[in-house]
Formats: sequence, C-alpha cells, structure tokens
Amino acid sequence: MRDVTTSYRIALLSHEDRYVDVLEKHFQRLGHTTKLIRYSDTTPREQIVEELKIFEPQICHFRNFYAMSPIPEVQDPVFEWIQKRQIPCAVWYIDHPEVTGNQRLNFWWYEGLGLPNFLFLCMDRSHVEFFRERGFASAYLPFSVDDDLFNSTPPPYSKSLLPVSFVGRPFEFQTIHKPALEELRPLVLREALMRFWPAIEGNLKALVPQFDEKAPRVQSLLSQLYLQKTYSGEAYAKLRHELFTSIESLMEHPGAQLFMKSLRGYFDFTVSYCAMAELLDAAIDQGLHLFGGPGWNSLLARYASPSVQIAPEEAYQVFHQAQVNLCLTKLPFTTAVHDRVFLTYALKGFPLMDRRADLFELFETGEVDSFEGPEELRSKIKFYLGNPVAREAIMQKGFARTQKAHTHSIRLKRMLEIIQQHFSI
Repeated sequence: MRDVTTSYRIALLSHEDRYVDVLEKHFQRLGHTTKLIRYSDTTPREQIVEELKIFEPQICHFRNFYAMSPIPEVQDPVFEWIQKRQIPCAVWYIDHPEVTGNQRLNFWWYEGLGLPNFLFLCMDRSHVEFFRERGFASAYLPFSVDDDLFNSTPPPYSKSLLPVSFVGRPFEFQTIHKPALEELRPLVLREALMRFWPAIEGNLKALVPQFDEKAPRVQSLLSQLYLQKTYSGEAYAKLRHELFTSIESLMEHPGAQLFMKSLRGYFDFTVSYCAMAELLDAAIDQGLHLFGGPGWNSLLARYASPSVQIAPEEAYQVFHQAQVNLCLTKLPFTTAVHDRVFLTYALKGFPLMDRRADLFELFETGEVDSFEGPEELRSKIKFYLGNPVAREAIMQKGFARTQKAHTHSIRLKRMLEIIQQHFSI
C-alpha cells in the first residue's frame, strides 16, 4: 500500500454536478493530478471514453450514478472501458440509493452481479448496509464543506429580516394543489406512483414470471391508490400494507426481499416531503421564509408568499443572514447529518437540524442543536429567536468544529485512505 501522500491521477466524472466540480480543486491541493470530465444525458459515451484514454486515470470518482448505466445489458462504453482495466472507482453516495439515478439500478443491485473495482462511500450508515446486502463494497464517509467558504462573508440576501429560513427542492404536484396537511401523505404517494410505476413494474416483471397474469390484485390496489382522492391515514396504511403483501406473495426470486426493501424505501423517501411539510407548517407563524420553488406552495396551504428558486450563491446569502436555518432530512436518512449543517456553519450562520444519530458523533454538546417533531421545533425556534447570545455561542463553536473536522480536504484525505486500504494500492 502506498503512503497517503502518494500522488494519483484521479478522473472526476461530473453529471452537471457542482459538488464534483468543487472537489477537483481540493484533490489538486492535496497533490493529485485531476481530470474533470463533465457530461450530460446527451453526451456521447465514446467521447467520455476518449477523454479517459488520454488521461489514463489511476482512480475514478463518481457521485451517485447519475446518467450512467452499469447494467450489463445496456453495454455502456464508459463502464466497459473502466471494467476492462479494473480501475478503482469511488462512488460517493450523498443521496438515497433507492431513489436516485437510474431506477433500473434497483433490480441490477439485488441481482448480486458485483463490481469488485467499485467502492460505495455513504454519508448515511444505513446506506452502507444497503450496498453490502447487495454484494458491494461500502464504507461510511459523512459529508463535508468547501474549505474556501470559511473565509467568505456573503452579502445579505434581503434588506428585510429573515427570522427563519428553509432552502430545499419541493415535491412538484402535477394534478393537485394545496391539500390540507392530513391529506398530504396519500396524495403525494399516489402521484409518485403514477410517475414511477412503469419503472417499478418493469422490475417486478423481471422478478415474477407472467406478472400480468398473476397480479390482478396488485393492479387493483394500484388503481385504488391512483383514483382515490382522499382517505384517512388508517385507511391508507391498510391499503399500503395490502399492496406490499400482495407483491411479496408473488415472489420466489432470491432478490425479492431486497426489492421489497427498496420499494418500501422509495415510499418512505416520497413520504418525506409530507413530513417536511408538517415541520415547515409549524414554522410559518414564526417568520418562515421558504425557498425552493412553487411546489412548496402546493404542499403548504398556509404559506402565503411565493416560494422561489434561488441560485447557490443566493442560498449562501440566506444561510448567512437568517437567524435560524432549518436543516430537514428525508426519512430514509436515519443517521446522516445534512450537508446544510456544515454549509451553514461555514457561512457563519445558525443551523437547526432534525435529530439524527450521527449529529452528536460529528459535533459535541454545545456545538449544535436539534429537534424532533413540530412541537419541539416551535419551541426551539422561539427560544433561539429570543436569545441571540445563545444562538451566537453555538454558531461560533459549530463553526470552529466544522473548520477543524468537516472540510472537503479532510474528507478527501480520508476517502483516499479508505481507497488505498480497500484496493491495496
């Protein structure tokens, strides 16, 4: 194994991804030679291969699997070229693996085909197990923040006061508008199924021979999900349980249980938007400013102001200016600390995060605060809006901890240590 200071040629494949773009400069500062290969959905794969051939990487870095197809039957030239040479590949998975990238990956993963030259690095400990269950090498690597942000002070986003802010992408409804909070979960899940059921059904057909003939009950239950406008939480839970039971009863494939875990994870991911809406609704009366797009206005009937999309630079201004920045995590992230916590601290702002297992592993008491549920959120917001000294004290300690322990340069050093140990390079 080489010393951690060894210089490598590292290819960073970026699907229009500003996170990967930022990492390049930190790899370079650590003494490595890099090649940033930007691509889109329409970029010819042969063009990417030519760039890789010229650069001759010793390590390839990906973020998730956006716009890439490692499924054998797709015959992606990029993966064929990498696999033929068995180049060590690190995939930093900072999203939920069950719902990001190509939906076909769910079926491919549980087939257990394996990629011995791929290592999946996850910001959530439960996602490490997701990959290991499917026969993939995986390790824990929490998120981090750009070192350069600590020396920046963004100008205010607004001349008016920003007591509480939230910046995040909403769930975009296509067929409904402004439901009551108690109606959100069934409506969001129904709409999500309408969009993605063809991909899920394709996986089921691959798992269950003669699926169409064997599954009339599944189709009937899905029709109920599609068509029913509103129903109680109890009725929805019953329908959801019956749907999953009906699907499981059809399956004899060895990957069936893993597929059902993925499907439940997809449902939980989608329901996260409802849980987030319930928390945001609790902050509306305390001066919430909501950024992300009009989808939030569809989810939150009580939020009167238009929710607008803002550029990353504007988001930095909000994180610095707002008195309380809400950092909300989707449900399938059971342990992960949201990247907004690190980002907000680097910009000398105050984050308030929904409680997750790793929060007090990465920060010590007095360096961060959290909440669980709408009532505690209301209480914490009220306290910190009325106690700027307490807010400032936590912010200063959190800033120092983040700068000391949670920068990109620190994480990338750790990433290379994990790669070296795993691949013995």
